[in-house]
Amino acid sequence: MTKPVFGVWVDDSPKMIMSAEYWDRFVDLGYHTAALVLDSSYSEWDARYTITDLRTVKKFAVVERDIELVGTFWPVPHKKILERMYLGLDEMIGESGMSAVEPDVEGLMLQRVAREMGWNIRDAKLTLLDYLAMLKYKHDVRIEVTTHPDHPEAKDTAIISSSEIVDRNCWQVYSTRHDYKGCVILWNSRYGPFGRLVDTRRLANLSRKWGKKYTFGQAAWDQKWPGHTVEEAMTIPHTEFMQYEPVEIRDWASGRMIGRFQKDGNNPQIIAARRKLIQSVL
Repeated sequence: MTKPVFGVWVDDSPKMIMSAEYWDRFVDLGYHTAALVLDSSYSEWDARYTITDLRTVKKFAVVERDIELVGTFWPVPHKKILERMYLGLDEMIGESGMSAVEPDVEGLMLQRVAREMGWNIRDAKLTLLDYLAMLKYKHDVRIEVTTHPDHPEAKDTAIISSSEIVDRNCWQVYSTRHDYKGCVILWNSRYGPFGRLVDTRRLANLSRKWGKKYTFGQAAWDQKWPGHTVEEAMTIPHTEFMQYEPVEIRDWASGRMIGRFQKDGNNPQIIAARRKLIQSVL
């Protein structure tokens, strides 16, 4: 069985991650890949990092600790915003030592939003792919695409996720006690730890059909169900993922695992469970 590496989306503030201690915690937990959230807005290109920031991250993460950096961003179906996105990424990649870029298309890459912005979603997606191709061949970076299982880009008819430009799909197969509206999710429900096996299997097969490697994104928050341990809630999705041999298992997100919220609530148990699961694979 192919062993995956482990990673985390880095959503901590730029100020917090500008220290050797931060990246020591990253390595100590067993992570290999850091997917930096590069922009701070769903509706505009608004870079979170200066070029000086990225040079510092490169020094601490890439040069001194051999961590793989991925640049994650939220594309918007608007011509001018996509152009600004491309120009910003072009400069960032050249200074940061990134190995890959990753559009998270779950937010605004939808037909409804494209219409509101005076465009159509097909042309917006094709334009995004053109920019990704330019970045890929100019900087020799891997192209990843991430979204959740219910998004159009997680279906057979996907335009971006299935493109030959894309090297890897990253599927956010999250199971948490509460959904994004705060509603309770039952342990044995469709979106509980066991129920997500349906999505895991379908998305692995979809990536294989397209000839893509794939990552599974795992929820690293809100993992306490009545009558069950946090470790149990973390282990079930992990075990399901391992059956399908992903190249990576990536947690959302760093704030709870190594950053500002690591001591809050059930996060210490989540961290302990993740550490144990990583060690079981090494």
